[in-house]
Amino acid sequence: MRVTCPSCEEVLDIAGFRIPPEGRLMACPVCEHMWKARPPEGQDVDLASEHLESSLVPPDEESRPLPTKPAPPKKSRLLLIVGIAVVLVAGLGAGVAYYMMPEPEPVIDVPLKVGSPQFSGRVEDGILTISFQVENGSSFAKPLSRACIALRGKDNIELFGWCERVSAEIPSGGSHKAELRLANPPSGVVAVAINVN
Repeated sequence: MRVTCPSCEEVLDIAGFRIPPEGRLMACPVCEHMWKARPPEGQDVDLASEHLESSLVPPDEESRPLPTKPAPPKKSRLLLIVGIAVVLVAGLGAGVAYYMMPEPEPVIDVPLKVGSPQFSGRVEDGILTISFQVENGSSFAKPLSRACIALRGKDNIELFGWCERVSAEIPSGGSHKAELRLANPPSGVVAVAINVN
């Protein structure tokens, strides 16, 4: 005899399994659906053999409760809880570590600044000496590589200008004294402009 599960439509062969005319409660081994199986109308059912050829198993009693979906194994629930706890603790630890880290000092990049120049030298020797301080207001050391000088006369007119290589490393917050000389300077110099980089 063949019985078809009304839920998953699995066809199962049963041989001589006792199904009374009023039907019997059956459980599908594939989808675990339970239904009341009835013998086909007009067929004589073999009541002598109680052998079941398939894995279709009827419940012992018709009053047996319908199966419910099995609960997930406790081990997987425990792993899920442990996994969530690990993620939370790791996130909290990273947040605390970030909070406890000292703030980085801000990087301040300020151009090198030239202090007030001072003139020295003797005109009769024909040499003009210009002394000046270069200050570094940045938060890191900066190189001083070149100084450009412009000699100005009356009405801020440029009389003479030149650039010289200067090799110095000025520490953060520090200064460097530079001195440049010019032979045979023009006459009438009243001011000097200095650019450094």
